[in-house]
Amino acid sequence: MRNVAINGDVLQKTGGCQGCEDATAISQQMLSGDGYVQFSPGETNTFWYAGLTRRTDAAQHNDMDFAFRFNGARQADVVENGTYRGGDTSYAPGDIFRIAIVNGRVQYQKNGAL
Repeated sequence: MRNVAINGDVLQKTGGCQGCEDATAISQQMLSGDGYVQFSPGETNTFWYAGLTRRTDAAQHNDMDFAFRFNGARQADVVENGTYRGGDTSYAPGDIFRIAIVNGRVQYQKNGAL
């Protein structure tokens, strides 16, 4: 972890500069077959990414294979390997986003809907 802290089930940026890609957290868990990562934004005024990667040293958003990008203005979209893939949607604190691998295919969900 770099420039972040965990408090209960909340991951929060605690250092670095505002708007800079200088905070990371990488899980030690690995998917084998089907699985997912799930998260919920706690605020709408910060720019951030969350997703899945095969790398253990991913420090930048373009290192992530599959991600949601939250733009800090209540809008999110899908990014794969640093490339915009669509899926534009609004969001609010408490919305639940999930990136799932099901039968070898990636699914993006918001509040349970594909």
